[in-house]
Amino acid sequence: MKKNTLSIFFKKFKHSFANIGSDADKDWKFVLSLFVLSLVISVIWHINVYVNIGATNNAVSGGATKPPINTKALGDMIVKYDGRAGEFQNIIDNKKVFIDPAR
Repeated sequence: MKKNTLSIFFKKFKHSFANIGSDADKDWKFVLSLFVLSLVISVIWHINVYVNIGATNNAVSGGATKPPINTKALGDMIVKYDGRAGEFQNIIDNKKVFIDPAR
């Protein structure tokens, strides 16, 4: 009986898509119903995500801590980029003069 019911369902499902394009009102009802169904599912999903994140958010409850900053590595990085900035400024200030070989 189950196979028979499934086969009837699939035949009706297949038959419902056979006439797409023949009736504009039916097509618009199908498109709008599909849109509304997608919208409802999306709203339900996003409400669920919002509620679950709000229930388990550690940053709001004060459970999260900031990681320590490695000041030595930060200082080394600053020195490195200050050196690069100085090299760049040196390149800008000391423009090379090119002689045109065609003259």
